[in-house]
Amino acid sequence: MNWKELRKEFPLVNDKVYLMNASISAQHQSVINQGVKWLENIALKGALLEEDFFNLVVESHDALAQLLKVPRESVTFSPNTGHNMGVIAHILKNRSAKRKVLATKTEFPSSLLPYLHQGYEIDEYSSENGIINYNEFMNQINSDHAAVVLSHVQFQTGQKAPLKEIAKRCKEKEVPFIVNGTQSIGAFDLNLAELDIFAYSASCHKWLGAGLGCAALYINPKEFQVKELPFIGWCSVKEPWQLLNDQPDLREEVNAAQTGTLPFIQLSMVVMAIKQVQRVGINNISARIIELSNDLEESIKNTNCTILSSRDKEDEKTGIINFIHNEVSSETIIEKLRAKNIFINQRRENLRASIHYYNNVEDINLLKEALLQL
Repeated sequence: MNWKELRKEFPLVNDKVYLMNASISAQHQSVINQGVKWLENIALKGALLEEDFFNLVVESHDALAQLLKVPRESVTFSPNTGHNMGVIAHILKNRSAKRKVLATKTEFPSSLLPYLHQGYEIDEYSSENGIINYNEFMNQINSDHAAVVLSHVQFQTGQKAPLKEIAKRCKEKEVPFIVNGTQSIGAFDLNLAELDIFAYSASCHKWLGAGLGCAALYINPKEFQVKELPFIGWCSVKEPWQLLNDQPDLREEVNAAQTGTLPFIQLSMVVMAIKQVQRVGINNISARIIELSNDLEESIKNTNCTILSSRDKEDEKTGIINFIHNEVSSETIIEKLRAKNIFINQRRENLRASIHYYNNVEDINLLKEALLQL
């Protein structure tokens, strides 16, 4: 793979050191072109594109299902993961009187706030310095839990979870397992059908590089019941263009959660972003990310900084490095790096550098040099 040439196809990274991929990843030029094309088509053709809209919905579901290795009837799209978790929380609330959800203290709020809003109590696993001992976490799963909610990759530390082992434990205890895949979709391979979890959500603007405004939703077809959806709309029925106000004849697929018009520009970009992942190869992407993140880790260690991410176990590594400077505040560092055209995130009190496959060693060296000059 010619990574040097491939990098040129991501305009965002061609004039800066961009290590904020865990927030919003760069978009491949083909993804950008696709979004612009659909914007222009909608502006110039409007409702003349009705058939194209329908075909795009079908194509997007097919692409997502192929990426996640599940039936197309089990997936759809929504605006964001908070929305999806709200749908899942509502479904579970009507199935059981249990109101405890097991989760880690380090979860992103989109994973848990919808459950709190629905009246659940979070049984919080307190990790040590943000690092999760997954064996301990699994030992806490019990039949009193309404669900286990967990990110495949933690947003702050980048620690990757052993989903197969956790899914097995949940099955043994008959506890629904819900995964937030936002920090792994487009970066690491995942076979949801093999995992056999209850549900999955992933926002598409991070490692998938599909732009803002779409999130993937998967609900296990063995578990999905359309009557449990908290809301429906005119696109939730089997024959939407009959435009009837009779008792609705609802679709039996997860796309019944599509209540109305979708953000077609964003959908077109998701399709193209998935094609880009397939062109490069998800395993090539994963290997490249780990290779670069190892270099990034060593470079940060050689500055006056302390790594806070879990980097001891190979199967827990990702492209996210969480760290602090031993003398200078995170706010000051962010400001000084920006002045040098170097961009990382501050998350809570710490610093987060997240590296993708289109980054390179020069990005790492420039960050290291800037940190040494503080």
